Amino acid sequence: MRIFKYVTLFIATLFVAFSAAAQVTTSSMSGIVKSGTGEILQGASVKITHVPTGTTVTATTAANGRFVVSNL
Repeated sequence: MRIFKYVTLFIATLFVAFSAAAQVTTSSMSGIVKSGTGEILQGASVKITHVPTGTTVTATTAANGRFVVSNL
């Protein structure tokens, strides 16, 4: 009977650990936007789309043409 408690506790612990890991959203994307002639584009809109879900995120480039999107 005591071993059953330990096995149940172990399985529950594994379930919680895997469930918590599945919810991690810490990816990010960054880059520099330039024109066809190589000129840095300030204030350009960048649209990132996750194709399987259709989720979109929009960012705007800074004065140096850089954009950063976190928590994708």
